[in-house]
Amino acid sequence: MSSHPLDVEEEQAAYARLNILLSNDALAKLDELKDKAGLASRGRAIQIIIESVYDLQPDIKAIIELNNVASAQTNMSSQEVVSLLLRLLIYVSNILRRLSFIKQ
Repeated sequence: MSSHPLDVEEEQAAYARLNILLSNDALAKLDELKDKAGLASRGRAIQIIIESVYDLQPDIKAIIELNNVASAQTNMSSQEVVSLLLRLLIYVSNILRRLSFIKQ
């Protein structure tokens, strides 16, 4: 199956080249993450890490809001505490799911 030249050009236009300088330690960690995730390239590993961190923002904001609510309340009933913990568990599980590309 051959690609049409315009398709290849469009796909290449969706990417930009980026040259970065990393310490040897950071590069070793990137390679380890790449290998754990089963990715073919460092570039793909960086892309997935950036997308994952970006996608974590709503859950992190929700956790911060829950923390603020819990901090503002002095006397919480056990039912309120359980509700808060269950909501927290949902956000934490979302974070873990989004980071699951890192296989142990």
